[in-house]
Amino acid sequence: MGSQLAKAVSDDWGHLPAGPYKLLMRMALYALDTSTDPEKPAGHYWRGWKHLCEGLGRKLPADDDYTPEAVTRRTTIKAEVKRHTSTLVRLGAVTRAVDNPGRGTRQVWKLTL
Repeated sequence: MGSQLAKAVSDDWGHLPAGPYKLLMRMALYALDTSTDPEKPAGHYWRGWKHLCEGLGRKLPADDDYTPEAVTRRTTIKAEVKRHTSTLVRLGAVTRAVDNPGRGTRQVWKLTL
């Protein structure tokens, strides 16, 4: 896993606000430092927004909970993750590896540390 990437985040990106920093660190920890598999290249985060929200300490409602409160909570948390990842893109810490992910397709993030 990404111990070298996590070190780079710690050394070079500690000035980030808490939310983007937590997401970048989580991405770095779950990305591969090195890889010989062309299907899973090094420095790419594959796990998706639900995994990232856990890095922010957010708990999602159950997938089968469609109450208005649950729908609102999921929407709010997803928007928070999107806001923080957009900050990371703007600052050059990550790039989008998938141009236009459709519904059910995860965005893949390339760490550009």
